[in-house]
Amino acid sequence: MGVELNILNAMLASIGSSSIVTATGNNPNLQKAKPILERKNLTVQARGHWFNTEYALPLAPNGDGEFVVPQSTLRAQPSTHSSDYVRRGTRMYDPKNHTYALDEDSLELDLVIELPYDDLPQTAIDLIESMAILEMVTNFDADSLTIKSRQQSWMAANRAFERERLSLKNVSLRDNPHFSRFMQGVNYHSAHPRAAYIGG
Repeated sequence: MGVELNILNAMLASIGSSSIVTATGNNPNLQKAKPILERKNLTVQARGHWFNTEYALPLAPNGDGEFVVPQSTLRAQPSTHSSDYVRRGTRMYDPKNHTYALDEDSLELDLVIELPYDDLPQTAIDLIESMAILEMVTNFDADSLTIKSRQQSWMAANRAFERERLSLKNVSLRDNPHFSRFMQGVNYHSAHPRAAYIGG
């Protein structure tokens, strides 16, 4: 909650609104800021990056032969690109045989996971914050100089994020401490080590 609250306060400060001590209050400007922040967070994380992407994650079926993706999965697709399986809701689906019960002993998936704000790298936090503030000041009809300044901040944050993304493109999500907590209780096994990735 610390990172989220800091971003929300930065958004409120950008329009001259007073700061808050909790993200659950009834401040009308807070109610406008929260959905903006949620959208920008999803926009950034849903692309899939070094910190929230897992490649060839092996899953085992449940008792009904269904493969349930981990909670907070934003995207899921089979690692084998010739596979026809697709994600529907929380499960993988066979569109050819029209069933969630897949005839597989295991399935390797490439996943993009939504991580909590506190587990994001600083460059991602800065990018999300800059995008959220830019939309905030634009929605509140800020003057052109303010909007231009916020656009420059967003461009700088985006450049920093891209530099880190390129330098860490081979880092696996399994090295993220949140991921191990996140996967507890999920039917998961590491049958195929991947030496090219940290933790693989």
